[in-house]
Amino acid sequence: MSGNGSASVERQREAARAQRVDVGVEGLIQEKLTLLLRLKYRDSLADAVADLGRPDQIGRAFAGFQEYLSPAVGPTE
Repeated sequence: MSGNGSASVERQREAARAQRVDVGVEGLIQEKLTLLLRLKYRDSLADAVADLGRPDQIGRAFAGFQEYLSPAVGPTE
């Protein structure tokens, strides 16, 4: 087997990181969480659920800490 699969996964990870920075906290929605879980669990959302809990629990946990994924932004006036 060639290493092309791991290179593809790494490109997807970099794209997810870049997207996180580009869209900010508000842009991190369910679709982004699904992408990140697919990357982490190699497309097995069943494994993610087995490790992390029900999808609604995973979503709430993600929403609870996503403010820490991007630098704090002060209020706009």
